[in-house]
Amino acid sequence: MGEYRFEAKRMTNTRSTSRLEIGALTTELVPAGSVEYAVIVPAGHDAGSDTLPLLLQLHGGGGSCQQLIDEHDAGLWERRMVDGVVPPMVIAMISGLDGTYMDYFDGSQRWTTFLSDQFVPFCETTFNCGGRQDLRLALGTSMGGFGVLHLCFGRPHKWGAVAACEPAIDAALDAKDITMRSLRRANESATQVDHRRPPHRQVRAGHDGPRGRVGRRLLSCQQSCRHGR
Repeated sequence: MGEYRFEAKRMTNTRSTSRLEIGALTTELVPAGSVEYAVIVPAGHDAGSDTLPLLLQLHGGGGSCQQLIDEHDAGLWERRMVDGVVPPMVIAMISGLDGTYMDYFDGSQRWTTFLSDQFVPFCETTFNCGGRQDLRLALGTSMGGFGVLHLCFGRPHKWGAVAACEPAIDAALDAKDITMRSLRRANESATQVDHRRPPHRQVRAGHDGPRGRVGRRLLSCQQSCRHGR
């Protein structure tokens, strides 16, 4: 994910306002069968305009795309673009519930796949944005910070820049060091499938084994994921 540079340009027509697009994208990747979204599109931008950067913004735990709706109503992103703080860009947010934007071990929820394979392509096609690495940006806070790190570092060739604000990440470098205080994070991160490893090696040797402390925790996490907790 190389160095990203942009030239902050002011919007030329400061009297115009950006438009807000709200909807729900049908998907088989999450239990609800659809995911709500909100998208801010700069004034005057359409299919015939130059392609703009796409900023994928992920909300924190307990949030929803209502956050972006409120930011639009308050003129937050409009002012940033008009003042040249950020260049004109399309900003998109989904309602990620408390899924931590992960693909669950048991396959019951696949938020990462939904974002990368369905939502981002939908935004790029519908709102004439992104489409290449240097035009894809990601921003997230707390749970959303964890989400953008997981999404972008898992696919570094697709993303130009990522900003994680106070990301809710495990305070450990190894599964054996995750404490009960981090159990909520471990529910998803410790149980995500590593497709490069065979299932019997998902718990590393020397870390108490499948019947030890870590193994019991992984089983507990898997059960939590299956029941949506």
